[in-house]
Amino acid sequence: MDMLIRNLDASTYRAARARAALEGRPVGEVVTTALRDYLARTTVTEPAKLLLDQPVAAVAEAHEAAAHVDEVVFLYCI
Repeated sequence: MDMLIRNLDASTYRAARARAALEGRPVGEVVTTALRDYLARTTVTEPAKLLLDQPVAAVAEAHEAAAHVDEVVFLYCI
């Protein structure tokens, strides 16, 4: 299925495209694999909007987790 992903960082896309070329796979397959791996490792326990009602420490923890996800996705695509 063809999908459009808006606001994808250009350098991340280039890295995914380069990785796909090195592996001889389509970009869509590399991105699908990365998303599946990410979704398999994470769970959603509360809607994100509830972070506004949380203490500062909980918000900082959520920010740290998001930074880790960004790092994993970026490293996977390089």
